[in-house]
Amino acid sequence: MPPYEESYQGQISEEQIFFSMMLSLGSLSMKIFSDTSTEWQVNARNFEMGVKQFESTSIRHLDKEYFRKIVILLDRGKKSINDYRSLNPQISLTNMGKEYELMISLEVSRKRFALIVKALDRHDVFSQKSYQAIQKKDGMSIAEEEEIIAVQQQ
Repeated sequence: MPPYEESYQGQISEEQIFFSMMLSLGSLSMKIFSDTSTEWQVNARNFEMGVKQFESTSIRHLDKEYFRKIVILLDRGKKSINDYRSLNPQISLTNMGKEYELMISLEVSRKRFALIVKALDRHDVFSQKSYQAIQKKDGMSIAEEEEIIAVQQQ
């Protein structure tokens, strides 16, 4: 019997859905430059769409701080693309210009993903049990490390 059936009476928790989506996004991000069967741009767009789907799934946990930072992030991305277009009008219409714009979109998506995870963490969506399951290289879980840091700061 899988562990979630013991913990949630056969139902999948929201936390497990988020972890599953995070794993999918990790897989998509690895494909961007390592999958040679398709162009990296296709994989980058798939990652971007995956992040937007993750955002829409977790929307009820996203707070004012998240949306404030997202507005700043999107404004910076738009400014970067517009600056590039105005400084390089000939190149911006070529494949190289389109790749630059996609790189900016990818960077924004990557930062958006990080902001979502931080917002979910702020709202205690991830349980202590989940943090203990994530082991670091030295074998110490994130929760154990946080306890040590908290004691050291006192």
